[in-house]
Amino acid sequence: MAYPVYLIVEYLAMGDLKKHLMEYRDKDPGTVYSNLPGLSKLLSRTLVKFARDVANGMAFISSQKCVHRDLAARNVLVGDDMVCKVSDFGLARDVMNTRIYQRESQGALPMRWMALESLLDDVYTTESDVWSFGILLWEIVTLGARPYPMMKTKAMVNQLQQGYRMPKPKNCKKQLYDMMCSCWQKTPQERPAFQSLYQQLDDMLSGNEDFITIHKLDESIYEMIVIEDTNEKL
Repeated sequence: MAYPVYLIVEYLAMGDLKKHLMEYRDKDPGTVYSNLPGLSKLLSRTLVKFARDVANGMAFISSQKCVHRDLAARNVLVGDDMVCKVSDFGLARDVMNTRIYQRESQGALPMRWMALESLLDDVYTTESDVWSFGILLWEIVTLGARPYPMMKTKAMVNQLQQGYRMPKPKNCKKQLYDMMCSCWQKTPQERPAFQSLYQQLDDMLSGNEDFITIHKLDESIYEMIVIEDTNEKL
């Protein structure tokens, strides 16, 4: 007689990070937070903390020789204590013996979050997860905007091959944007390790500087119309 298998998972009441970021956007950060400096500073630190939590989780995942392959704000969950935890391992693969995974199955892919080598050669490594983390960091800074606004995926891939990277959001300090760009290095080996990213973000939180300026948020980015591709996972 076969018995059913039950999987017990932690309940994270705040839902996924993307929806949580969009809720901050609904509070009209361009006016509310600019008029309340203390609240604006608190939100800025909270957003950096979200990024640090994800980097910490991914540092553990990579240490276990696992490639996530679908790291994005929609696949991070937020608990009541505002701690972020990486979830949705549907595309994850064990690379204990090979370090590299090459995709064989077909299906929609999270193309806007994928590294250049993954888009071109179906190659996935911890370093390609680092690229995705850079995109997730951009999502956090823009309060859940869709990456590469106004670009179809084919044009996006062509531009990435030519060296294009998303420009710095207006509300983002250069140090944080430099971190994104380091994740988007063309050569995978030149990208930082997750432990290094975690430490950099932890150091940011130890100081008193705001790395995300909420009242400078470019809200026009949410108004851009994007034509979706059928083979793209959103």
